[in-house]
Amino acid sequence: MKRLFLKYLVIAVLVVFTSCKKDNDKKTPAEVQKEIILTELAKNINLSEFAAEFEKIDFANVKTEELTVFALRNGGSGVAATRAADNSGR
Repeated sequence: MKRLFLKYLVIAVLVVFTSCKKDNDKKTPAEVQKEIILTELAKNINLSEFAAEFEKIDFANVKTEELTVFALRNGGSGVAATRAADNSGR
C-alpha cells in the first residue's frame, strides 16, 4: 500500500512540475517588438487606422528580433504618391 501511494505521489509531483504555464507564455522577440510599436502608435491619433491593421498581424512565427515600420497617416494612403506624380510633370 505504501509503495502504491509513493508511486502515485511521484507521478503527481512530476505532472505538476512539468506542466508549467510559463512555458506557453514566452513571446518571440518580434511579438515583443509589436507590443512596443503598438504602444508608440497609440500615442499618435493620426496613425489609429494603421495601428488597427498592424495589430491584426500575427508575429508568432516571425524569427527576426527587430522590426522596422513605416506607418501611413489616417486617410493618407495615396496622398504622397499623388503629389509625387503631380510634381513630376512640372
